[in-house]
Amino acid sequence: MEILRLFLGFCVDPNWARENAARKLKSPRKIKPNEVVPFTPSEVASIVNACNLFGQSAYERLRARGMILVLRYTALRIGDVALLARDRISRDGNRWRIFLRTEKSGQPVFLPVPADLKVALDALPVPKGAKGECRYFFWSGLGSEKCMKANADRTLHAVFKKSGIAGAHAHRFRHTLATELLGP
Repeated sequence: MEILRLFLGFCVDPNWARENAARKLKSPRKIKPNEVVPFTPSEVASIVNACNLFGQSAYERLRARGMILVLRYTALRIGDVALLARDRISRDGNRWRIFLRTEKSGQPVFLPVPADLKVALDALPVPKGAKGECRYFFWSGLGSEKCMKANADRTLHAVFKKSGIAGAHAHRFRHTLATELLGP
């Protein structure tokens, strides 16, 4: 804004412009950016442990733990986690990897899958309502994708609440992973 005002002021002096229209523009509000703080290792442990206290059955606890660990190690969005297909996890030599195109941007994502995430995904029960083998980890394939994303969001919200971590939300896992990858 300041550069525009200076430039148009410069244009008025030699009569290239009749007036400095930028003077009439209001300055933008000073909006403080949201400070998203990554989870500490102890906060991550509290959230993972909260999965053991969540829900009324082992089925719900295993699914919540799986979702939390996928968020933790991949930093995917909730929608991508909720609709994660089993064929997106594959073996690459002696390690496992996840490869998918994100729902929001369609960009390819390729990440290694740590052993504890693989164990959690292998322990997941078939989603309720699925007929036989299911293509997805968390969704039965029945009902709408929007409904499944909302269910995943409610599950995560309940786990975060149970963990007692103030300000816990799924997006913080994106900052946590980025911080770990960029750190020493």
